[in-house]
Amino acid sequence: MKSENKDIKSWKDVWNAPFFYDGYGYIYSGNNVMTFTVDMDRDCESSFISKLIKDMVTVLNGGKVETNYPKLSIKDGCDLYWEDIIIGAFRGWGYLTGPGGIHLPDEQAEKLQDDMINFVIEKLKG
Repeated sequence: MKSENKDIKSWKDVWNAPFFYDGYGYIYSGNNVMTFTVDMDRDCESSFISKLIKDMVTVLNGGKVETNYPKLSIKDGCDLYWEDIIIGAFRGWGYLTGPGGIHLPDEQAEKLQDDMINFVIEKLKG
């Protein structure tokens, strides 16, 4: 059984600013951990997706956005939807729990991932 990593108290201890978009559908944290994927091939306008990505990076970096996204929701724990269209996924489970990552117990990893997801969604929904 994995022991709890007591040094990690917040999602910000895992995913560090500055966050950035790589231009290929992935948002990374400043410590180069993949944080979020965006599916550019979905049925949403690319200008909408581009603006959403920019705003996600802004809120992850502690900034405020002018646009609200009331139709965003999370389903299945980490999938991001705009209305009924899946447009992305919050990532990190393998890094949080896997052999190439920080080896957290599932409960701690789940809480950190959920806290980060809820932070982003709350900021974007306005």
